[in-house]
Amino acid sequence: MKRLLPFFVFLIAISLVSCAEKAPPAVTDTADGTEASATPLELTIVNASGKTDYRIIIAEDASNRVRNAVGDLRSHFAGAFSAPIYMKEDASTEETETEILIGNTNRKESAEAVSRLEENTYSITAQGKKIVIAATSEEGLESAIKLFTELYLKGARGIKTLTVESTFGSAPQPFEALSAGWNDMREYSYTDHIDLNYRIYKPENYDSSKKYPVLLFLHGNGSRGNDNTYHLESTGGTVVRTITSLPEYMNDVIIIAPQCNKGEQWVDTNPTKGTYTLKSSPSQCLGEAIEVLEYWLERIPCDENRLYLWGNSMGAFGCWDLMSRFPERFAAAVCVCGCGDLNYAPKLAHMNIWIHHGDSDTTVPYKGNLDMFDRLKANGAGDNVKLTTYEGKDHNITGITGKDTAIIEWLFSQRRK
Repeated sequence: MKRLLPFFVFLIAISLVSCAEKAPPAVTDTADGTEASATPLELTIVNASGKTDYRIIIAEDASNRVRNAVGDLRSHFAGAFSAPIYMKEDASTEETETEILIGNTNRKESAEAVSRLEENTYSITAQGKKIVIAATSEEGLESAIKLFTELYLKGARGIKTLTVESTFGSAPQPFEALSAGWNDMREYSYTDHIDLNYRIYKPENYDSSKKYPVLLFLHGNGSRGNDNTYHLESTGGTVVRTITSLPEYMNDVIIIAPQCNKGEQWVDTNPTKGTYTLKSSPSQCLGEAIEVLEYWLERIPCDENRLYLWGNSMGAFGCWDLMSRFPERFAAAVCVCGCGDLNYAPKLAHMNIWIHHGDSDTTVPYKGNLDMFDRLKANGAGDNVKLTTYEGKDHNITGITGKDTAIIEWLFSQRRK
């Protein structure tokens, strides 16, 4: 994926200025008796020999985004103080009193700084001779690093001290920055390490104080690619076009729609068998779809009891796979012409599942879903599991199911059990 668009860069720049506050809380005593100063604290950064005793300390598991932001900080530090500063990982570096701590390091000052923060916020403080940059999210930490660089280092030359003023702020809200309607997330850098294109639908008249149902849509084999468009525009994408055109849903549903890469599958199996054996790990594309879903569920106002699945063909295989791995996670699923592992029927019998299949399907055998339906019923499923057979129809029923508002209404009326 490409790097962050100028719009998102502009958003972060604005957030750094508008969300940061220089009016900190009262002085806080720390465990060792030093103070997280609520007043500006002057620190000598460069010693008499023109070198610095300071080092930047990051967590051993710091992300590449954080490391890149630290790299920019180091560059500006060298320009401001005419002295290089080294970056070290916490676990392999002996602690000193002159450190710039960034993120969740193993130093007690980092833990103390994070403990004082509310959700999705960051701080820049001084504790003793240490500078502590802390946050409760990766977006917040990156914002804090950039803000520190902007406030103290950019444009400075020949300085020897820093007067650090405690600064607190809120991290950018990624979902609120998106436009209403469909967003092409290839340009979104917080997930650009994932080799999977995806789109997100943000409701019209979005209200951040409201909890929204979330639908993960998994397309079929014919919509694979890298254009991040065809899976929504094809016949298989009829359902998302229907949902986003209905007044009762266009303002009330968040949709995440990944596009499987060419040559790959949501589930690595031969669909003509009508069933498969669940592997210990999901396919690469489905694993990345899970990663995308988890990332956004932590950042959007999601109703956790209304997380839904809709899968067509290959995507229905993906839905069965997800339900089998996370049987307590989803409120309901619509599976169109795709099958699952029969051995997991006992774990899925309690779920709300509506199966759709043409009985003349030669691409994915109808018998696979008929067997799954019977197995679910044998394991205690009641009216929560449904099977609709399309008599005389082959594999191409996604246009029919996608326009059927009764199916859509059923899906969004379900709640997690």
